[in-house]
Amino acid sequence: MDLSVVVNFYNMRREAARTLTSLSRSYQVGIEGLQYEVLCLDNGSNPPLDRAFVESFGPEFRLVHPDPPHPSPVGPLNRAAAQAQGRVLAMMIDGAHLLTPGAVRMAMDCFHHHPDAVVALRGWFMGGDQRWLSVAGYSREQEDRLFGAIDWPNDGYGMFRVGVPATHHQNAWFRGMAESNCLFLPTELYRRIGGFDEGFDEPGAGLANLDLFSRAIDASTGPLIALLGEASFHQYHEGTTTNVSDEEKDRRVADYMVKYQALKGESFRSADMSRLRFWGGFTTGAATKLDRRPTFPRGMRLTDAIRPVDFDDYFDVGVRQHLISAYAEAGAGERASWLGQPIDLYPADLVALQEVMARTRPTRVIMVHAEPGLAVFVDSILKLLEIQSPVIVWASPSHPAPEGLAARLEVVGSEPNAPKSLDRIGRLIGEPASTLVLYAVDATPKMSWQNLADFTPFLGQGDYLVALRTARGQPWIGYARLRASRAMAELVQEVPGLEIDSSWERHVLTSCPSGFVRRTGDPSP
Repeated sequence: MDLSVVVNFYNMRREAARTLTSLSRSYQVGIEGLQYEVLCLDNGSNPPLDRAFVESFGPEFRLVHPDPPHPSPVGPLNRAAAQAQGRVLAMMIDGAHLLTPGAVRMAMDCFHHHPDAVVALRGWFMGGDQRWLSVAGYSREQEDRLFGAIDWPNDGYGMFRVGVPATHHQNAWFRGMAESNCLFLPTELYRRIGGFDEGFDEPGAGLANLDLFSRAIDASTGPLIALLGEASFHQYHEGTTTNVSDEEKDRRVADYMVKYQALKGESFRSADMSRLRFWGGFTTGAATKLDRRPTFPRGMRLTDAIRPVDFDDYFDVGVRQHLISAYAEAGAGERASWLGQPIDLYPADLVALQEVMARTRPTRVIMVHAEPGLAVFVDSILKLLEIQSPVIVWASPSHPAPEGLAARLEVVGSEPNAPKSLDRIGRLIGEPASTLVLYAVDATPKMSWQNLADFTPFLGQGDYLVALRTARGQPWIGYARLRASRAMAELVQEVPGLEIDSSWERHVLTSCPSGFVRRTGDPSP
């Protein structure tokens, strides 16, 4: 026999019906010649699953009742696996997981090419992150409506349209793995490592599934293969960690970690992912659009609350760079204005700039090559902050001073970096005292760190020089000539007492990445 699937059920007849359907010949595609069996373990359900129900899914299905049942499924799973006749085992410790239609064919294709492999399906949630949804009011009835909306089981891949990866990450398909709720491995390997460790005797088995995953990889001579485009989808039920609040989940996981330490004599460590390989392909675009997927579909109308998630999981470096460069290339900043004046910055930049001004309360502001709207914006914020008699220097030969502000601006009409211009600016602002420099780097054809360094002597301790529109010179825009990010890095390297303060990029969508430079120390070498 080619394959034995061992799947564990406990008080989940509703979920079992879909899981077993997803393992049947009528649902799985491309397995016409496959010889396989499904051993359905009922570990003490009340009421128990019955043989007629299990066998109704096909001649491959067989009911197994442990004697006696145990709160932890690992012992019963090992005894069920001992009955397996297939050369490959698929272990499913949580029977609430159902598979996508090509999962079995693709996994067995891996073993055809790599007989010693360990093959893992990634986990997804139906509906959204069920740990959050269970608190927000998600129910089995609502999930049933989701299955009806995607015409399941006729469209098995439709689950990707109404689900999310179990891990909140934009790179979910290509991340490392700590476990799989449908783990395929050679039967010989499973028996050689002793199957599940029966020391995990708590209800739900604690970290037993993670431990099996790790030990199987360590003992295998073949690759660890993660399938692409196929997954196991978790249905809503009374799970030990998946359908409880984050707080309760964290408490239980902490207890599991303590138990693991006591059992193994060391803390749990995720398996080494250096051997991870990928296999498969995508049959639906919904499986790949992770960057557009909310934590849960708003159309479910369960709650107006938003589940807090780890910021960096949703806005990793790749996502941030994509958003920033897309805005830059599309010229989105050109659409922004302040009181009717063009400003050529993103709205998030204005929020960051006013936060900087509110913190430092500058009495001197130097604007270099700026758009007229920026002077209007700066003047507005200084008035709101009630800064008395500020000195605002407008050094922009390419832009006339904005109308209506002439009386409040000191205009330097010559090239700002010319020695005479710098001398005049120095005389206008006097001694360094709470100064803010705003320098539009994209207006300087041959931008270098020296251009910015010319203005650092005007900065006192804690003052900022903000390089505006550095996004237009970032390396990820292939045709960019300015390379402003390099200039910023060289500036803080060459000029003592400066640092790039990336905290002002927390609003993500900025035209000034790496552009907020703060004076932190003595300017002398």
